[in-house]
Amino acid sequence: MEDKIDALYGLVQQIAVELKQTRGELKDTREELTGQIAGVRQELQQQITGVRVELNDTKDKLTGQIVSVREELQDTRRELAERLDRVERRLNATFDQVGMLSEFRVEVLHKFEELTDHISSIYEIIGEHDVKIRALWRRKRLQGFAMRRAF
Repeated sequence: MEDKIDALYGLVQQIAVELKQTRGELKDTREELTGQIAGVRQELQQQITGVRVELNDTKDKLTGQIVSVREELQDTRRELAERLDRVERRLNATFDQVGMLSEFRVEVLHKFEELTDHISSIYEIIGEHDVKIRALWRRKRLQGFAMRRAF
């Protein structure tokens, strides 16, 4: 039995040695992993810092572009307002001219009616005068004919 105890004792010592070795290996692995994790962490922090810098640059560029677009929009609004004012002034002037032309048309039509009435009256007068002139010519012819006969 002592042999068995000695064998077990030997096994326990062997297990203790292997545990010591395993602990040493685990310690080495832990240190190695800790170093790797630290390296990965540092690399990630550098990448995050780089991304932040890029994002800030992009943000600055976009902010500049937005400011530029806003300025262009304001300029365009001003130009459109000026054009609209010019169009409104021209439209008002056109309305004024159309109003004056309408009044002028009414006056011209009224004068035309008066002239038409006057021309009708003149034709009537000319007609009467024409009749009288013809009558006078007839009388004169008749008198001339009668005088020729008398001579």
